[in-house]
Amino acid sequence: MLIEAMVAIVVFSLGVLAIIGLQATSTRYISDAKYRVDAANLVEQLISQMWSEDHTASTLTSKYAASGGSGYTAWKSVVASRLPGVADHLPSVTIEADGSDTKISTVTVVVYWQPPGSSTVHNYTAVSRIR
Repeated sequence: MLIEAMVAIVVFSLGVLAIIGLQATSTRYISDAKYRVDAANLVEQLISQMWSEDHTASTLTSKYAASGGSGYTAWKSVVASRLPGVADHLPSVTIEADGSDTKISTVTVVVYWQPPGSSTVHNYTAVSRIR
């Protein structure tokens, strides 16, 4: 009878440990999903700002290119406040004129983040054509 009770306690303990492991994994996946959603929202926010301004590639480049335009600098500080590890992996914004029409630009925005306790750097990339 004592052995049966000890086996029951061991089986119960293994079940509790499995539930704790599932909870930890679930929390990690929820955090990863939140970071992906935040990255997508931040990228869409920047592209929306570009849509509301002059669409020429030269204007967009001077304000939003990763070289330190005023729009990029302000947006980068918001990204750094919402995603972990951005200081080590800065977001990039590439703006290219699209053909002979100077009012059409192709914009590529890449946001990087590194979750706490992870050695993997994640990224979200969006390409948009602004006209």
